[in-house]
Amino acid sequence: MKGLENAIRNLNSLDTRMVPQASAWAINRVAQKAVSVATRQVAGNTVAGDNQVKGIPLKLVRQRVRVFNEVYWQ
Repeated sequence: MKGLENAIRNLNSLDTRMVPQASAWAINRVAQKAVSVATRQVAGNTVAGDNQVKGIPLKLVRQRVRVFNEVYWQ
């Protein structure tokens, strides 16, 4: 397995902070997209007021969005 040995050698030559930092960037990119999609869905599907009109301003939902940074897997 020539390719695997080469890949391991390349990973070992990287700075020790580069891989975790790249992982954090990837996770944040996915989280940002998930928050964007979820806030749009919530804003569009929320029924507010007595006249049962669907939809509230997106800005109201964005103010209340929070992404937790706790790790749930083991």
